[in-house]
Amino acid sequence: MSGPQSVAAPVLVLGGHGFLGRHACAALAAAGDEVIAVSRRPARLPDARSIALDLATTDQATLTGMLTAMRPRVVINAAGAVWG
Repeated sequence: MSGPQSVAAPVLVLGGHGFLGRHACAALAAAGDEVIAVSRRPARLPDARSIALDLATTDQATLTGMLTAMRPRVVINAAGAVWG
């Protein structure tokens, strides 16, 4: 039986380029999830879309707008270091 397929909402990983975050991204992608990695620097992750965003300097409205637009199913906070 075929019909319209529902597209699952992505998993957003804050700190997706860091030590913990890149492992979380890899595991989620291996499990079949669409993954969006957010980090200060653009990440080169083979199985995740990457967004450069510095959480330490980003205002609340920008972060809220990003989350509203993406509508992630899950947000994982793996951001562990704040410089400056």
